[in-house]
Amino acid sequence: MCVFFGLALAASGRAEDVVADETQGSTAARATEAGREETEVEDTPGTPTLASARRLADHARVAVLEGLPDAAIALAHADRASRALGLADRATIELALHVARSRMLAASPATDEVEAIREALVAIDAAATLHDAPNARAFAHVYRAALAETHGRVDEAMREAERALLVPEDESVWPAHVESLALIARLEGRAARPDPALGALRRARDVLSRHRARLAAADFLARAEPIHRDLADRLLRQNARTPDETQPLLREALEALEDLKVARLREYFGEACLTNLVATTPERLPGATLLYPVVLEDRVVLLVGREGRLDAIEAPIDPATLRETSVRLRRALQDPTTPRFRKPAAALYEALIRPLPKQALAEGTTLVVVATGALREIPPASLYDERSGRFLIESTPVAVLPTLRILPPQPIDRHRARLLVAGYGEASPGFEALPAVEREIASVGAAFPATRRAGAEFTIEGFEQTLEERPFDLLHIASHGRFDADAAESYLVTADGRLGLEELARIIARTRHRTSRPIELLTLSACETALGDEASVLGLAGVAVQSGARSAVATLWRVNDEATARLFEVFYDELARPERSRASALQAAQQALLSEKRFRHPVYWSPFLLVNSWR
Repeated sequence: MCVFFGLALAASGRAEDVVADETQGSTAARATEAGREETEVEDTPGTPTLASARRLADHARVAVLEGLPDAAIALAHADRASRALGLADRATIELALHVARSRMLAASPATDEVEAIREALVAIDAAATLHDAPNARAFAHVYRAALAETHGRVDEAMREAERALLVPEDESVWPAHVESLALIARLEGRAARPDPALGALRRARDVLSRHRARLAAADFLARAEPIHRDLADRLLRQNARTPDETQPLLREALEALEDLKVARLREYFGEACLTNLVATTPERLPGATLLYPVVLEDRVVLLVGREGRLDAIEAPIDPATLRETSVRLRRALQDPTTPRFRKPAAALYEALIRPLPKQALAEGTTLVVVATGALREIPPASLYDERSGRFLIESTPVAVLPTLRILPPQPIDRHRARLLVAGYGEASPGFEALPAVEREIASVGAAFPATRRAGAEFTIEGFEQTLEERPFDLLHIASHGRFDADAAESYLVTADGRLGLEELARIIARTRHRTSRPIELLTLSACETALGDEASVLGLAGVAVQSGARSAVATLWRVNDEATARLFEVFYDELARPERSRASALQAAQQALLSEKRFRHPVYWSPFLLVNSWR
């Protein structure tokens, strides 16, 4: 249950979030237009209705957050309407609180408005106590604390925040508790009291956890992200100060960050997409090293896990440079006419790989990367060591994970593995023909006992029926596809239309429920993500999670189909060898392309990502 008028989101600075929460689904534009209509008739004699006053308040909030020219006028109209209604019941009290918060967001520290807002909040607190409005009472204290904090009255801010916590927690009050605890953490942190700051953030995390089931994924993410990121930041700082407590502090930081990654996947795919997953820890990484970059406000920290231990290493790069370099590398990688990729690829190697201890990349070790932000758009295989003149993939197999909560990594049982190969290479709207698809299907199907559905046989109904008729362990689809920021707009091209990736995941998941075993490997050989679209890359990484496949291979961008056919020919030949892991098989295939002069540029071999199980 969200607080009335979206009070907990009011300071987010995103008008669309605030208005959507406050008006149960309206857009900021509709709130603004409704407010203008109310303003036009505002001078009509008589007391405004509660509904019209709410619309004025919504318009004022949007006007303030978006910096509209009429913000001051809109606030004056909303305040006048609220005062006309008084503080007669819960609804009018919460309306007054909403208007007071908008005034806070617009107030200048140098004006008398600040004291007027404070007095209004005192009156709201008294009325909320009288009329049994606990959420308004708690938020009145939160906003008085925030007002005091803004103007340097630290003791007053702490007192008011603590008073908010005295209001018993329930389904309407808990967001005020979260905001109070976050404010207390800030105050304690500024006073150089790290332990109380951590304690407040841990309490805020626990409050959020207790009410997680009430929230949609996007709402939980909006509320949890500042808490969890601040908690992780402070835990990492505490770790640097107290080396004897390293492991519990680092694991707690990792858990806080993982909660956000899972929430982001739920937001993309929906609430029910993550099932049967197990938290992967350094103890669950056989033959692998975990690289978990953490991009904080002022620094980048590398969490490195190996042989049951976590370590934290500060990367020699700042967050802004990391993002800018990642964007430059992604663009350069997709231009086969130039070697411009080398400079940003080398810079990221120095920032992300060079700081790792030597044993982290010992022979036979797979590097498992859990990327974030712009790093999700970068294929780790392309990072370039200028000292040796070699790409990372030439020395180390690589896999990527969207989250550490995955199906337990296991080797493929090659004795029973059956392969379904499907593909469609004809031209279709927005996509050129893929003439090498037939060769790809033939070569892929030679490595394992295979069933083929190609060309006109690759229809949505026929594909689903084939999966229902018999169990498959490996599923290879050679067809155009696209990952979009909106999961509902992501799809594969079939002979009879488009198969949405959400529907593909459901089909695969049904197969798993029927056979009691997951698809071991899902390969999407001709998909692409939008340049600069981090959310679409999340979709690529998350498709294996949503479908329940143990691992997936997919591409970050559209690749020359002859290079694709060659890579997968080698990949499946290598995968059929008992001593090969999935990661080392993909490494061998990428190295095979690297060894051919025509395919040496990373545009051809680097975008192929192995997602999740590397074994």
